[in-house]
Amino acid sequence: MTTSMLDPLFEEPQPVPSELAVLVDRLRSAVVAVNDAGSLEHRRARVAAQHLEFEIAPLVEALDLEDVVARIREAAVAKYKEEEQSHEVLMVSTNVRLAQAQTAQITARPAQSGAVQIFRIDCAPGFLIHDIRIGNHSQFDQMRSMRSEDLSGRRLRLEPLLTAMDFVMVVEYVGPDADGVPFTASLRSKRLSDDAVTAARAHRDAQRIETP
Repeated sequence: MTTSMLDPLFEEPQPVPSELAVLVDRLRSAVVAVNDAGSLEHRRARVAAQHLEFEIAPLVEALDLEDVVARIREAAVAKYKEEEQSHEVLMVSTNVRLAQAQTAQITARPAQSGAVQIFRIDCAPGFLIHDIRIGNHSQFDQMRSMRSEDLSGRRLRLEPLLTAMDFVMVVEYVGPDADGVPFTASLRSKRLSDDAVTAARAHRDAQRIETP
């Protein structure tokens, strides 16, 4: 799984020292005044901004940047481990070789109870993915195939997969091996609460996979 270690910077911003936060707000107000004011007010605002720079500088210098970076890294690792523990991986396969231009439908049903959402599918190369369905609903934005290489590694937001609901892939081998190869894929999913299921189903159309 590829996870950006910068995600927590946006999801869980580190607290800013209160004195610095106040000065930053004052500096922002000064900048707004510079943009909105006339010539005299412009000069006054610019002077105020310069004074604020002198006040902020020692606070910035006093920050232990190595400690801040270390805390951000620790938070990122902790979040990554938490997500890994909540994720489940389901392997699917045709179990037999598919000859060139041969099509197959793979149907899988997660063993666990409750709803999950598949957010990543990693496929064997050399295949066309003609469709992906959750239950009876296609997850493609239009009826057009896509290469397995283009699907693998993408961050997806498919419809919730509910208990006793099938996950279906329709694939075709278009690779160079004359003897054919079996199709394999790993489905990475996360458990969903009831509220998350409702929200995901309400935005069903916005979560279709864009096919090239």
